[in-house]
Amino acid sequence: RKYPQRGLSEPDTEKIVRGSKEGFSENIATNIGLIRRRIKSGNLAVLKMEIGTYSKTLISIVYLKDKVNKVALDDCINRLEKIKVDELTMTDKALEELLTSRPYSVYPTVRYTERPDTLVVHLYQGQFGIFVDTSPSVMLAPTTYFDHLQAPEEYRQTPLSGTYLKVLRMLGIMVSFLLVPLWLCFVNSDGLQNSIFKNIITLNFTRPIILFQVLISEIVIEMVRMASIHTPNSLSQSMGLIVGIVLGGIAVNLGIVSEVIVLLGAVSAIGTYITPSYELALANKIVKILLILVSYFFGINGLMIALILFTIYLATLKSFKMHYLSPLIPFNLKKLIKQFIRLPYKSDKNLTDKEKADN
Repeated sequence: RKYPQRGLSEPDTEKIVRGSKEGFSENIATNIGLIRRRIKSGNLAVLKMEIGTYSKTLISIVYLKDKVNKVALDDCINRLEKIKVDELTMTDKALEELLTSRPYSVYPTVRYTERPDTLVVHLYQGQFGIFVDTSPSVMLAPTTYFDHLQAPEEYRQTPLSGTYLKVLRMLGIMVSFLLVPLWLCFVNSDGLQNSIFKNIITLNFTRPIILFQVLISEIVIEMVRMASIHTPNSLSQSMGLIVGIVLGGIAVNLGIVSEVIVLLGAVSAIGTYITPSYELALANKIVKILLILVSYFFGINGLMIALILFTIYLATLKSFKMHYLSPLIPFNLKKLIKQFIRLPYKSDKNLTDKEKADN
């Protein structure tokens, strides 16, 4: 018996300029073979299980025996053994909701990847991957907020270029997250009426209309993103013309939205698209809308309180007993610096035992 399968191709959501063009397929045996091709070691372990009374879906946990976080791995295995369901038609996403302790949390506590090289890098860092048969994506756990910000492109360039890409990406994500809420705070602040930025940040609209325009801009951009996913490649250019000319130019000319709001929405959308993790980008989008409402009704003080509560919320999250904001909470300066700087590879003979353990 032989099941039909799709050929290996580069994932559309994780494209890079340099590097391997291989991506996972829906065949779990093929996917594990891609990992064994990259890790030729007896320490590579594959733990197989079946979940589902009717479907009997095959899953595999892949890890390195000498590097894996054993506490997180044991916690994951215990949770898997307690799962009692009929089927896993939605494969890895359904399994994630069954595994996580907070299924209604906005932020993802696992990361998905369709690239074998990305998975292998995280295996060396002590994480493990969960394969689900018929799914081309793999769950990485335990994961932190900073893990969702890493992209393979940064490690296919020189250390200086990789650092530049890292910093630029994080700044872009921060801008997409805070640009519109901060702008609303400036618009609603009476203390900025005589500011030199008055002509830039203020509009000739009443406050309710400004909020309406901002929300409409955010919703329309999100609808365009969703439409682009389901639009065939042959029609994507036509859809871009419709969005740019009709929704952009005509809406501004008719006074439905202002040029400033269109500009802020476009810059914010670009920051969303450069987020490596699709799940994190969507979570940031939801939280940003909440911050927009808080900034509009409560001003800068409300925004500061909301950001503090947001940080506390992230600090309480855990991914298989690992802190979600690690290495920020608990604080580890050396590991935190590595999140912002692309360090060069070093030969093991030049590293001490302590440095090997830290790496």
